[in-house]
Amino acid sequence: MREERRQQLVVAFEEVLGELGYEGATVARLAEVAHLSPGLVHHYFRDKDELTEELLTHLVRKLVRRLARARDLPTLLDTALSLGPNSDTRAARAWVGVFAESMRRPDLRRLLQVTLGRFQRALQRTGADDEQALLLIALTTGFLVLGAIDPRFTGGRAAELARRVRLEPKGSGHTDATSE
Repeated sequence: MREERRQQLVVAFEEVLGELGYEGATVARLAEVAHLSPGLVHHYFRDKDELTEELLTHLVRKLVRRLARARDLPTLLDTALSLGPNSDTRAARAWVGVFAESMRRPDLRRLLQVTLGRFQRALQRTGADDEQALLLIALTTGFLVLGAIDPRFTGGRAAELARRVRLEPKGSGHTDATSE
């Protein structure tokens, strides 16, 4: 029951953070969304910092589940950039909130660095070299931010645009970002 209640609060925090940003994501608002008392929130989490760390873990798990199905680079790219009509814009906005909060909190920034390192290794397992993996991470995080801020960047546009980037094999001398 304890773990279920913590998960309920993390999901509610994802919603509130994505809607109101870190400053607006108060314990009172979180409790209201979770249909709990503020005291119960503090029973399960000591503070917003702990909630933010648990939210990052939650977001990473969701991303890993999505990426685990990809066996090659094009599929991984489509999966990572899937900001379609059925996409999880709440999660995208929560990621942006975590990114922003990491600028204030070095411990959270280190956790994000570890997460991005794991993403880079996942890309490399599908055939991307270091430069390609970094390019794809930049595209993914950039489109994530844009999709969270402006819905015009959803609807599959991110994956569609990224597919137009031709990723040259290692040793070809360059990565061509022009349309094929």
